[in-house]
Amino acid sequence: MSWIAFLESLPAKKPGHSKALLSHCGRVSPYVEPVDARRVFLDLGGGIVPPVGLAGDLASRLVPACAPRVTLALAHSKLTARAVAAAFAADRLPPDSPGMQIHQRSYGDILVVLPGQEARCLAPLPVDYLWPLEPQLRERLRLLGLTTIGLVAGVPESDLCRQFPADGPLISLYCKGLDHNPVYPLYPPGRFTFSVPVEEVTGKTALRPFLILAATSLSSRLKSSNCACRRVILWLFTGQHPPARQAQAFPQAQQDEKVLLDTLNHLLDKAGIAAPVTQLGVTATGLTPLQARQLTLFTPRGDRMAAGSGNATSFRRLAAELQQRYPRAVRWGRALFTSRREQMLALVDPYRSSNPGKTHE
Repeated sequence: MSWIAFLESLPAKKPGHSKALLSHCGRVSPYVEPVDARRVFLDLGGGIVPPVGLAGDLASRLVPACAPRVTLALAHSKLTARAVAAAFAADRLPPDSPGMQIHQRSYGDILVVLPGQEARCLAPLPVDYLWPLEPQLRERLRLLGLTTIGLVAGVPESDLCRQFPADGPLISLYCKGLDHNPVYPLYPPGRFTFSVPVEEVTGKTALRPFLILAATSLSSRLKSSNCACRRVILWLFTGQHPPARQAQAFPQAQQDEKVLLDTLNHLLDKAGIAAPVTQLGVTATGLTPLQARQLTLFTPRGDRMAAGSGNATSFRRLAAELQQRYPRAVRWGRALFTSRREQMLALVDPYRSSNPGKTHE
């Protein structure tokens, strides 16, 4: 599961505060969902260890450039992260809260809800902190005597469904800290990011297994999104020094796992490590969509240009493949009704270059 960060900054008198806040957050993650001018959600990627180093690096960049102080909560759900941050700001969470880690820094506070401890952290909070629920639902819970989230969590789901037929299952999930809503970015991400916390590492050899994970993850995401990247950036975050950054551009867009891994190993060899590394990040930018995904059916054009009668045989085999793979008819233009097979043959015609002025049926 991804680590969700909820960031809240104190009001700043500087103009352009909101724009600067989104700009700094966008450098850490392409998934940034603003709530208002001072509060945002970020998706910081998966991992067992909470990305405290990455969150601290972001907070230290925001203070004092964008805000005098920030509070940043890390959890595995948007509900838990925002509720914990609001409760901490209202002094409802003691420093020794169970299931939590509180890191106090000069620039603000970083709150970490440990995995599996969401329900334990939310239990003592009033039902008002179930912010995704409608106000009338929270008011009805209070009228039923369920004043805290822990009391609601102790009610069987079947009983909640009798009182709230439409919202009972959702209320039961929220009280356990389970919120499957993702971070909805303000802009579609123009890059893919892989980030993983590492124990303090000083040697490059210990970092290379994480590069394999990064290459595998990014290659899979690029292929599933039907795009390739033209640039890769390697980030090595440390607790005290600015992150080491190395970048490599590709002459042609790439999505192959081996190419990405070889590039990342080359960038790691070039990078200088001034202090133990606590966070490793890889960014794939310059995304280029592969619009002709369906054309992967075809072999390169030169292989279809064999002279002689074999060309006709290849054509019939190709037509049979297309008819099998794309049987559904679609509308192509306003008056011409064609099948997917005919559209594809119009794009890639093995006879076109040898007989440019002749029509074949």
